[in-house]
Amino acid sequence: MRLSSLYEAIPETELEKLEEHIRTYRPGDTILREGEPSSRSLYVLRHGKVGVYRQVPGRGEEFLNEIEAINFLGEIEMICGGRVLSTVRALTDVVIYHFPHFDITAILNNPEWVEKLVTRLTWDLKTHSDRLITLEAENARLQAKLKELEQAAA
Repeated sequence: MRLSSLYEAIPETELEKLEEHIRTYRPGDTILREGEPSSRSLYVLRHGKVGVYRQVPGRGEEFLNEIEAINFLGEIEMICGGRVLSTVRALTDVVIYHFPHFDITAILNNPEWVEKLVTRLTWDLKTHSDRLITLEAENARLQAKLKELEQAAA
């Protein structure tokens, strides 16, 4: 994505105030925390890399993905609201544009941003689908093991 596309998609009133939207993070800093209420904000990763993590019951926090600039963060929460789905932490020095309560029409009016957003949402869907398949297979294996242990105990 060209940086010029970023600026074209931001409403003029927001572009004038761009400086107030810049946030910087150091490696290890948490940008979004799983389970917190969504602010329906748009986060644009301008510089650096972040890691995406999710709590898995019985196993703790697991790494899901690495995202590099320029890219969206929190796109599902921006569209749907609710709670933040994953923890996002800086892996390198990071610069993010944080647009509180972003109006998604600014994205929908820019074909390059629509393509980027659809690509991100599709990747998110595939990642969660793959994870669900893995967890279902693990559940089936554990159910079979439990049945085997119950039979052996009987």
